Amino acid sequence: MKLRSREQGIIYTGSGGGDCGISFTEGTEYLVYAQTSTMYGDKELLVTIICDRTRPLIQAKEDLTVLSEGKEPTNIVKLAEDLNGHTENKQSEEERRKISSKLFIGLTAAVVALLGIVIYYVRSKARE
Repeated sequence: MKLRSREQGIIYTGSGGGDCGISFTEGTEYLVYAQTSTMYGDKELLVTIICDRTRPLIQAKEDLTVLSEGKEPTNIVKLAEDLNGHTENKQSEEERRKISSKLFIGLTAAVVALLGIVIYYVRSKARE
């Protein structure tokens, strides 16, 4: 998905808690940098994360100097209509949490096992 100059689109981001999402404040205008990604679901979506230069407009003076004056969009997003096609992303949010939980448990088990191997190795070397 690529937006051309003067188009609006829906930008996706995470909800926080380690998923790199940006916490947008309602009523604040932002300069948003986004790219297509499957980071938040199976479909390619236009996504912005905390590592991008997305920031409130009042903090983006340097960027705006380089980008110059913007233009009003000609393609207006109808949010309710456009989001209806993306409800599967909300549904898969629970699935992503389950996968993250399983991944965390698996990584914890691997770290504990590795720690046990290191302790065993150190003790066996100390006995020699």
